[in-house]
Amino acid sequence: MKDILFNDEPSWSRYNKDLGLERNAIHIFKIETDSFYEQIKLLYNNVLSEAELIKANRYAQIKDKKRHIVSRYALRNILSDFTGTGASSIQFLYTAGKKPYLKEIEFNVTHSNNAVLIAVSDQLIGIDMEYINKDFDYKILIPTVFNQPEQQFIDSGLNRLICFYLLWTRKEAFLKATGEGLTDTMDQVNSLQPVITRGDLGFHVKSLLINGSYMMSLATENNNDQIYYWNYE
Repeated sequence: MKDILFNDEPSWSRYNKDLGLERNAIHIFKIETDSFYEQIKLLYNNVLSEAELIKANRYAQIKDKKRHIVSRYALRNILSDFTGTGASSIQFLYTAGKKPYLKEIEFNVTHSNNAVLIAVSDQLIGIDMEYINKDFDYKILIPTVFNQPEQQFIDSGLNRLICFYLLWTRKEAFLKATGEGLTDTMDQVNSLQPVITRGDLGFHVKSLLINGSYMMSLATENNNDQIYYWNYE
């Protein structure tokens, strides 16, 4: 079962917008928060919106502020490369659940610890990444988040913590793709299948371990598009 759900980490290429960005594909951008922030700390004020800057200044922890700034700055610049609209001129629309979107292209953002991932595509997508925290007491979540087969999967794994993060990110990536976000009925999302369904919705979900420290899952409408993995520096 694990072999079906789990993929080897791909090679990440250094991003160069001059290479051209294929629209009929999925692009995943990986950003290291601390180093990227040092590059943009004198630039982001001219790119982020007033609302984004206000939100950044509300964070009590500097690491959370940096992560917000980095994710929004990178997102704006990446979407600018795809749409041709200036990074500071991009106007996000918002769903009823306050999820930002653009009419021209689909995207999704996730961040954890010192990393940000941004997925961009012409199809509906959801992406989730979690830092594998060895001190996290994941067992308290198992009864409410996972159904019986999933609990058995975690209990039978050689590394239960890895199995927990594997199934958690698969659920969250799927729920981000559907637009639901975290719900009180996560145990009803069966994360043990390569294609996760809920009602009339179905998404292909791929998972991989990044640098041995992060678990990532990606939910996509179809399974045919090429996936490009970029280091965004």
